[in-house]
Amino acid sequence: MHRAAVYARLGNADRAYQKIQLLINNLTYHNLWIDGPPFQIDASYGYTAGMSEMLIQSNTDAIKFLPAIPNEWENGSV
Repeated sequence: MHRAAVYARLGNADRAYQKIQLLINNLTYHNLWIDGPPFQIDASYGYTAGMSEMLIQSNTDAIKFLPAIPNEWENGSV
């Protein structure tokens, strides 16, 4: 599991967002694949896993909507 997903699952929204921003701003090509070396497909999937964990979690008997929303995402709706 990518660090962004781990932080999101732990409820540390701002740290998860920081890891996603690191991936997007520093390690991502225009086609959203992650630079290596070598090419890292697990990091590309880690981005989507982290984002998914920030928006919805179902690792217990209940489904949690928006469990790890960072301060930078001030507005939004489901």
